[in-house]
Amino acid sequence: MMLTLRALAFPTTVGVYLLLSFSQVFADGASLLAEGEVVETVLSDAMPNEAGKWVTKVQQIFNSDLQRIERREYEYFDPIPSRQLDVTWYPKVFKLDKAGRITGVGRLVWRERSSLVWDPNGIVGIFDGEMRQGRPNGQGEWISNAGLVYDGAWKDGRPNGYGRLKLPSGEEYTGELANGKAEGKGRVFDVTGEVFEGTFSGGLRHGRGTSYLPSGFSYNSIWARGVEEPLSRRVRLAQLGSSGLGSEDFRFGVTVQEKPRLRGTVADPETFVTYHASVGKEVKVEPANKDLMAIWKGNGEIQTEPGDEFRDGLIGFNKKYIDSLPPTFVLEFQNRSSSPIEIRSLKLDVAESRTDLQPAIQMMVSGDYICQGDTFSAMYKLQNFGWSPARGAELHFSFISPDQKSVPQPQVTKPIGDFAGNKEVNLESELAQAHVNVARLKQLAKRGIPCPSGSLNACLENARSNPLFGTLGPKLGLNQSQIVVNAAGSLQYSWVDSQGKEHNRSSPFRVAVGLGKIVEQTECGEGPAIQPVKVDSTKLDLDKTNYTIPIQFERKIEAKKMARFTLPLDAVKSSEHSFRIIANLSDGREITSLPIRLLYYRPKPLAEN
Repeated sequence: MMLTLRALAFPTTVGVYLLLSFSQVFADGASLLAEGEVVETVLSDAMPNEAGKWVTKVQQIFNSDLQRIERREYEYFDPIPSRQLDVTWYPKVFKLDKAGRITGVGRLVWRERSSLVWDPNGIVGIFDGEMRQGRPNGQGEWISNAGLVYDGAWKDGRPNGYGRLKLPSGEEYTGELANGKAEGKGRVFDVTGEVFEGTFSGGLRHGRGTSYLPSGFSYNSIWARGVEEPLSRRVRLAQLGSSGLGSEDFRFGVTVQEKPRLRGTVADPETFVTYHASVGKEVKVEPANKDLMAIWKGNGEIQTEPGDEFRDGLIGFNKKYIDSLPPTFVLEFQNRSSSPIEIRSLKLDVAESRTDLQPAIQMMVSGDYICQGDTFSAMYKLQNFGWSPARGAELHFSFISPDQKSVPQPQVTKPIGDFAGNKEVNLESELAQAHVNVARLKQLAKRGIPCPSGSLNACLENARSNPLFGTLGPKLGLNQSQIVVNAAGSLQYSWVDSQGKEHNRSSPFRVAVGLGKIVEQTECGEGPAIQPVKVDSTKLDLDKTNYTIPIQFERKIEAKKMARFTLPLDAVKSSEHSFRIIANLSDGREITSLPIRLLYYRPKPLAEN
């Protein structure tokens, strides 16, 4: 057993306080995350009570219209000047952005002043959304490095209006807010599976509402500043069959330890496969990366950019990083009684574990073109990170202008065949069928296409009438200095699941086909290395039903105390698991969590395909 002393931040009735606690790591991998008093959580943005001040900053910003770096002076309101954080503004549309008090739609990144720009650990939080007069105003999303997420309406830098607030502890509130706290009508889920729908004041349940218990029973409840009134509480206890020490006085909740989804940074924590949980009648846990889920399970476009030393594109990940960051469950025990309660052991009661064989396919330009300086790029890679092959694959597509939003009926069908790993796709023959002079464009790839004008737009107009581009001339566009046309359509294939059932799949794609350049601006190199963190985990089985995994674990929960523990779980392949976590108490009772449904993503290393 390893003991580590550390400070932790908890939401409480006053927002946030610091607590020193022992972090215990047990031989089975479970560890104590935190412990403290059982209190009613305040549903708030946990903003410190500081006066704040206006700050002026000169920063460098890339002018995408003129293709150059510019200096621009911004002013913004800093609500926590005591932290001395550095702030960077990224406007969504550069031509609409102006100096002065930040106004418009974009991203505001807050980071520790001493941190390196590529280090995600230095990021304190990110706001994505509408800014007006130097503060968040309108719609936007705030994600903190502590795991607090708010997505909704803002006024003068604070959540005001309707929104969704998720706390690091797992509680999730949807409803009305005022000055950063739940105020008015709303609905809150806690990690034990209990739901309250009613009125709130100052971030606490206040007034009348309906409480929905994990057992499925609901009743009308009455609250005053976060405390349930005695008559209302007696109704709850009667329904639970408890007159003292019972499931009402010892609560058990489960959620997942989430990494903040700080999108768009140089070193994005979504480089790793992180997970998020939604709590209702069951705890549903799945990868937090929306783009990954859209490609693997949804209808997202499968094209992606090349990766780096720890990620291959969007959905391929280095094995050591997958191993280092398994989905980590947070077990919260609340002893609301007047006596200590001892937990003697834990176990996973697994109803089903099933290998997920659905292909996970992405499409990207072949890396050779990028780092050799070529701007004629008609070679692509299809990469299947799933645990079964794509069968009878075909590309159905048309060449369209980069500005065209709609995708017409496909004019080209290109057979691909079966593939379970990398599959090279060359569109040169399809370009030739459109009367593009492929051989000549490949000769001009490095030195560029001659253009008498200094204007990129004028050069594009010249290219559109150049016979080198055949019938695709009117469809040409610019990607910075590269002349491109888009190939847009779908990848169609079938696959077979672990039960032997065949499925048909159609995945949309839209890739830029590089046909030449006007100015060479390609850069290549290596990024900074990020070191993995070693975490022991409990392995779930595959293709098995009704089995149990015992976990050696003992802990006394003192009266009126709560404690949170982490328990990492994973498997050797992408898989789906349905289970409960059961705590065995010293008095012989078993306390059972809500049903848990885990969708685990583990890409198959391409070298093994």
